[in-house]
Formats: sequence, C-alpha cells, structure tokens
Amino acid sequence: TASSASVDQVSSNTLSVYPNPASDMLVIDGNGKSFTLISITDATGKIVSTFDEGKQLKQHQINLSSFTPGMYTIETMVDDTRSYLRFIKK
Repeated sequence: TASSASVDQVSSNTLSVYPNPASDMLVIDGNGKSFTLISITDATGKIVSTFDEGKQLKQHQINLSSFTPGMYTIETMVDDTRSYLRFIKK
C-alpha cells in the first residue's frame, strides 16, 4: 500500500512542514536528515525572518505570532542543495 502525505503537510524531497495552514507554530521536520534554515519570505518576496546559517537542525519550530496572514516561503539547505517550502499563516 502506497502511503500519501496528509493534507496538512507539505514535503520537499526530504523536509516536511506542518501544520499547513498554521496559526501559531510551524514545525519543519528533516525526517532524519540535517538541514539549515536560511530565511522566510512573504508573498511579495520580502524577507521576514533570517536564521543562523551555520546551525544544522533535524527539526525546528517557528513561532508565527508576529506573522500576518498569508503565504510564505521557507528557504533551507539540505546536502548543499537549496530547498523551498511554502506554508500559509492563517
């Protein structure tokens, strides 16, 4: 039986983001792989959050309380490859 991602989870090769849409907290899960968070941009391309690029993570929670509702893109690095994940703040 093939497994499928739940409706509220977005995956990009290795990483998962949930819940999506999110209201207060967002979890980025490396599913066992290390990743580096770089930035979060809003729908207009404006950077709304940046991170310590040297820090390797397996999972990370982001507090969304200061984010306005809308679509955002998370830029990450996994194995020297940039990866982009989208989420909606409700």
